[in-house]
Amino acid sequence: MLKRATKLFIVFILLCSILATRIVYLASSTDLTQAAQRQSSYTLTLSTQRGGIYDRNFNNMVNQTTKYVAVVFPDPSCIQQVLDLNPELKREEIAEQIQQGKPFLVESKKASSNHSSIQVFPVSERYRDNGIAPHLIGYLNGDGEAVCGIEQSYNELLQNFTSNYQITFQLDGTGNLIKGKEMEQTIQGNSDGGVVLTLDSGIQELAQKIGGQSIPKGAITVFDVKTSQIVACASFPTYSQNDVAASINDENKPLINRSLYTYNVGSTFKIATAATALEQGISPNYSFFCPGKIDVKGQVFKCHHLAGHGSLNMQQALEKSCNPYYINLALQTGGNAILQTASDMGFGKELELASGIVAAKGTLPSTDDLKNPAELANFGFGQGKLTANSFQVSGLLLSVLNQGKLVQPSLILGTTENGTDLIEPTQAQPPTYVMSEETASILKEDLILALKGQDTEGLKPKLTTAGGKSATAQTGTYDENGVEICQTWYTGFFPTEDPKYVITVLVEEGASGNDTAGPIFAKLADAITLYEQK
Repeated sequence: MLKRATKLFIVFILLCSILATRIVYLASSTDLTQAAQRQSSYTLTLSTQRGGIYDRNFNNMVNQTTKYVAVVFPDPSCIQQVLDLNPELKREEIAEQIQQGKPFLVESKKASSNHSSIQVFPVSERYRDNGIAPHLIGYLNGDGEAVCGIEQSYNELLQNFTSNYQITFQLDGTGNLIKGKEMEQTIQGNSDGGVVLTLDSGIQELAQKIGGQSIPKGAITVFDVKTSQIVACASFPTYSQNDVAASINDENKPLINRSLYTYNVGSTFKIATAATALEQGISPNYSFFCPGKIDVKGQVFKCHHLAGHGSLNMQQALEKSCNPYYINLALQTGGNAILQTASDMGFGKELELASGIVAAKGTLPSTDDLKNPAELANFGFGQGKLTANSFQVSGLLLSVLNQGKLVQPSLILGTTENGTDLIEPTQAQPPTYVMSEETASILKEDLILALKGQDTEGLKPKLTTAGGKSATAQTGTYDENGVEICQTWYTGFFPTEDPKYVITVLVEEGASGNDTAGPIFAKLADAITLYEQK
């Protein structure tokens, strides 16, 4: 009997030892400790903010708009006050949330509430309704996934810099909220990092405002002359990143970035023809008599001034935009030489601004095409098979203003980890030598005189000096009234003493380059001049 009792005692001691060891293990287990902590707290995420998209001055172009989120505590007496904050909510849904016994979030249209069971917090919203550069920045869908633009190009980087604004509540052992216990507010992660663009958000907003007032369909691009960096890029009509669905079925197609599309070029291309002629040794004083038309192997090309311009030199022909003069010049230089100049200037080549953001290459006539004198004649003044985008048209001036060298336009400065310092700066591409410095100098002066000689109302800036060239590009298509549809351009620079910016304006289906696109150039040049003075 004693032996049996002793054995039972020993077994009992062993079982107690095993149980004690297990309790110690459970108490010290990190996973279980964390699980216990989770069970005793409840966290709500007020907002999730991904990395920034900065302009060249490190102004964040996203995450700068405030919206409001209300934290509603489980109190049936606050239902009406919740509805007052957001009338779009349904009473039944709020009541059901309250019955669950935990705090919950609702979007608030107001900045505060006077009910003790409701607290309203300001949080950042990704986009404002009239967003900055929406066609370049792109947007996120309803699930927070990047769809296009810089958002998609740098999606991984921007996701890596995500931050969450959270509030945590303490719960009792039954999982109910402990009243009177302060909630803890925390920010998890860092959203200061992101991508830095070449845009100037102030100039971008000016371009969007002025273009929005004057351009039904078209684009404005602004470039830094010294670097060819894109300072502003606006497409019209625009759209709201907060309501993309409203634009999907719009017949004007506001989601299209028209700066990336190609159009008929017209007379701005006369700059390339003139550059080719000067490089071949043709004098800028070369004279040609314009009778109002020119016969090319039996095909007659009319001048827009049917009475004719009379005797002109190269600068006068650029100012008057005389087609017969430039057709004659093209016949002298030959098509292949102009084709090479155009290619060096970027015509006929895609331009990738960022992954997935590509300006279409447009079209150039082939060498076989240009064996046809009529095709060469069209090419000489920017018609025929030639099409180009805003960046290529701007390249005409960028190459002239940089002493004959062209650096391809760029959009990305680099990335940042803190929103104030640039890391991994993008390396500029080596320049292409398009023409001699002497040729560039002659053309710059011709473009200054070309604008000075115009009498179109509002074409010349009032606050700065400028030069430039217009175009009214024929498309070969006609409207229901039998009137030919034209694409109108103005590409210009300012100030003339030390050119800082090139602005290219495209207006689809405009009246003429001088009348439609030119005044927009002048107005924006003045606005940028005032902006920089301030």
